[in-house]
Amino acid sequence: DIGINYKNNNDGKKFIEMPVAERLEFVKNFTDDIKDEKRTKQDAIDLLNNIQTFVHNNRNILNANKILEATLYARKYMNDTSPSIKMLLEYIALQV
Repeated sequence: DIGINYKNNNDGKKFIEMPVAERLEFVKNFTDDIKDEKRTKQDAIDLLNNIQTFVHNNRNILNANKILEATLYARKYMNDTSPSIKMLLEYIALQV
């Protein structure tokens, strides 16, 4: 684990600053933790919130609007009955 605490707004920054391969590895580990009940769907929503907050507060980030749209899209489906959290977080990892 890379030490992300999903309640902390700095975690959105950490996630965005990771190289793509590291973000994808993080998502794999994160979703494995959900499967093993070490984390919850709410942790994934918190991570999306942190990414969105960081980008909103730092609009000079390359592709800020694209990232914000991606987080809104993921959040919409994250609240479904049985979302594919891994697929949604991978989508975010690739959009950043």
